[in-house]
Amino acid sequence: MKITFLGTGTSTGVPVLGCACEVCTSDDPRDRRLRPSILIGINGRNAVIDLTPDFRYQMLRAGAKRVEAVIITHEHADHVHGIDDVRPLHFFQKMAIPLYTTAKVGALLERKFAYCFGPRPRLARVDVMPPEPFDLLGASVRPLVAHHARTKVLCLRFENWAYCSDVKSFPDETLAALTGLDLLILDALRHLPHPKHLSIGEALELVDVLRPRRTLFTHMTHDVLHARDSKLLPDGVEFAVDGMVVEI
Repeated sequence: MKITFLGTGTSTGVPVLGCACEVCTSDDPRDRRLRPSILIGINGRNAVIDLTPDFRYQMLRAGAKRVEAVIITHEHADHVHGIDDVRPLHFFQKMAIPLYTTAKVGALLERKFAYCFGPRPRLARVDVMPPEPFDLLGASVRPLVAHHARTKVLCLRFENWAYCSDVKSFPDETLAALTGLDLLILDALRHLPHPKHLSIGEALELVDVLRPRRTLFTHMTHDVLHARDSKLLPDGVEFAVDGMVVEI
């Protein structure tokens, strides 16, 4: 299994439009972050977690030409507004691409993007019921509930790794299901506290509780300067960067 970070930024992306801060004007490519998403290669096929507004460019940059499955973690714009860019994939693949999400989010997407789910669907909705596992291209995935303030989001646990973006807190049963990981991909927005996201400090506290072998932080704002702030992280914890590839 191969994980490609399509984007590691927050909802605005980095650089932020109109901003002239140190990070947004940095010439370090590690400080350029598209909206948060990953591409998962499973036995020669591809799944993507979230369809960001940058989806088209993210796929082109990664050299990926196919997507056989999509998971949507929640309904916010930075995670679903790339949905129209599935259209050419549908045309070339000649199939409706399965889209896995909760029944609530699936119904919302069908209302908002009805043309994608119509008589000739580009996407085939598949409802998941946390914490019941589902099959994703031959891999077992356990969907877990986390809280993004008042919004419920899906965290995804694969066999030995998990993806948890856009989170602020976890129910006890989700925390219990996130132990024993080789890799944890985790929201770590910025240094200062935020009402809807884990700060870097809060994320590090969670790492101390869960103790994965390796942690990669994602969903960072323009408060995070890679060269400076990566030195503050303990062994086993890193900032993910756009285009990073991890083999599992």
